[in-house]
Amino acid sequence: MSDPSRRWWNGKVAGISTILALPLGVLGLIGLEVFTGLVGDFTTWVADAWDNVWPTGQFIALVGICLVLAVLLVLSRRNVKAVAERMATASAEAKQSLVKTQTELAEAKEELAVATQVLESSAPDLVAADRILFDAAVRLVGSNSTAMRFVAHQPFGVSYDDSDLRDLREFVHEWKDADHEFHAPDLESAREELWAAAHAFVWHLAEHSFQRRDSSQYRIYPDYDIDWETAENAHVFEAIREADVLREQLLEAQQRFIRCGRRTLGL
Repeated sequence: MSDPSRRWWNGKVAGISTILALPLGVLGLIGLEVFTGLVGDFTTWVADAWDNVWPTGQFIALVGICLVLAVLLVLSRRNVKAVAERMATASAEAKQSLVKTQTELAEAKEELAVATQVLESSAPDLVAADRILFDAAVRLVGSNSTAMRFVAHQPFGVSYDDSDLRDLREFVHEWKDADHEFHAPDLESAREELWAAAHAFVWHLAEHSFQRRDSSQYRIYPDYDIDWETAENAHVFEAIREADVLREQLLEAQQRFIRCGRRTLGL
C-alpha cells in the first residue's frame, strides 16, 4: 500500500472510532447501572424473603445449615484422624527401622572388635614366623654367606668351584613354594625379586659353564686353550659379560631383601 492510501485509510479509521466512542461509552454506563440495580434488587429480595419466612421456616433453615456444617466437620475430623493414623504408623515404622539399624551397627562394632582382637593377638605370631623364615634365608643368601661372597667376588674369566654355589642353588630350588612365603607383603615382594634374580644367575652359569678335565672346577669357556683374539669366540665374551650383568642384578636384589627384612621385622 502506498503512503497516500495508507494516510487516507488511517484517517477513515480514526473518524469512525471517534464517532463510535460516545455511543459505546453511554451503553457501557447504562449496562453498569442496570447490573448494579439487579444486584441490589436481588439482595433486597433475599432479605425481604428471609424476613417474611415464618419462624418455623427460619428454624428449619438454620437446622439444615447446622447439619451441613456438622457433616462437614465430621468428615474433616475423619480425614484428620486418618492422616494422624498414617503419620503415627509411619513414625512407628521409622522408629523400628532406626532401632534395627542401631542394633545392626552395634553387632558390626562387636564383630569389628573381635576381629581386631584376633588380628592383634595373631600379629606377633606372624612376625615371629617371618623372623624364623628370614633367618633361614639369611643363612643361605646373607651377605656373609658362601654363595653371596662367591657372587660378589668371583671373576668369571677364570675357573670356579661349583660347591660355592650350593647354597644359592638350594635357595632357587627350595624357596619357590608357599612354605617359604612371608606374611609381610613388602618382604614377600622382595623375596620374589631375589628368587627371580638368583634363578636367572644360576641358570646362566649352568647353561654356559664347562667342567674342567680331571677337576671339580668349572669355567664359562670350554676346557682348552682359547684364542681370545679370534672373532669366533665372541660368544664366550658375551656369556662372561652377561654373567657379570646378572651378578649385579642379584647383588642389588639381595641387598633390597636384607634391608626390607630388617626394617619390616625390626631387626
